[in-house]
Amino acid sequence: MRPLVGISPERDASPEREFKAGWVLELLIDEYAHMIAQAGMQPIVLSSAAGVTEELLAPLDAVVLSGGSDLDPSYWNEKPLPPDQGGINLIDTDNVERTAFEHHLVLGCLRRGIPMLGICRGLQQLNVSLGGSLVQDLEVQRGISGHYERLNPCRLVHNVSAVVGSPWPSELETTFAVTSTHHQAVDRPARGLRVLACDTQDGLIELQERDSDYGPLCEGDRGALVLATQWHPERMVGSPSTQWLLARLYKAAAERAEARRTGE
Repeated sequence: MRPLVGISPERDASPEREFKAGWVLELLIDEYAHMIAQAGMQPIVLSSAAGVTEELLAPLDAVVLSGGSDLDPSYWNEKPLPPDQGGINLIDTDNVERTAFEHHLVLGCLRRGIPMLGICRGLQQLNVSLGGSLVQDLEVQRGISGHYERLNPCRLVHNVSAVVGSPWPSELETTFAVTSTHHQAVDRPARGLRVLACDTQDGLIELQERDSDYGPLCEGDRGALVLATQWHPERMVGSPSTQWLLARLYKAAAERAEARRTGE
């Protein structure tokens, strides 16, 4: 049986079709699901409708936190920037509700020992849920551009490089090109998340993982895999970096699936 991987969807209250106006849609770009399926795992979409419950978490062998709109800045004690000061994706009810759902999802996964892979917004969610903070708009607040590719989201936009002294995987080159579609980024890294790679030019954090030397990330943490990228591996499935990420996720998910099967 393939490991079961839950993927968090986006929330959208402004659908283009008139007959859907006024309804909130939960949406998942299918590249996420295809990526997980091609890696030998079974993807499912995690609706936020019922919240984070034992029934939601119990059958899962791993969770992917997908990309999407901005996080609620109240989680790192900031107010949203005014509309004329950045904020490509304005903070609305759907962003607030998604942040709350995924925050509890992160904590629930840690306490149940469910491996997690965060992608773009997912990296930011993990960082915030574990006590870090974000830059709300890179260009406005830091004068940094070149991270939001609008026309071709699969284009390799910039390079990332391994952080000196980090436990860099031997399978990967120390510098390689990645996709990029974000205007927010990690400001203060969460304690307990180790930085593995940064943007070669501006130093923005691009790859984080659990720091095995830190200890529990929250009360009841069972030490499962925590891995996150600021780039989009689902848009570069054949790359060595994506294959490395998926191999780690598959191994951790398969181990959890076997433990569930044997009742360990």
